[in-house]
Amino acid sequence: LKIKDVKSDGNCMYYAVSDQLQFKLSISKSWQELRDLTSEYMMKNPDQFQPYLIDEESGDMMNEDQYADYCEKIRDQPVWGD
Repeated sequence: LKIKDVKSDGNCMYYAVSDQLQFKLSISKSWQELRDLTSEYMMKNPDQFQPYLIDEESGDMMNEDQYADYCEKIRDQPVWGD
């Protein structure tokens, strides 16, 4: 095992996954490509994710619009990978 530093700019999980895909499997995907793939997969499979995402104001499960917004943020903003 080896510790590798990655930028802590909100994309760190994606940097780490990108690094390991390249190192272990010789698959080259940028952090942005991984964000795009994650967002796309989550949009196609809301039943696997939406029940675990909570609206911080109400404490209820995110509705469809909130979930879609969350998936867009994953794609377009350096939000945590939670």
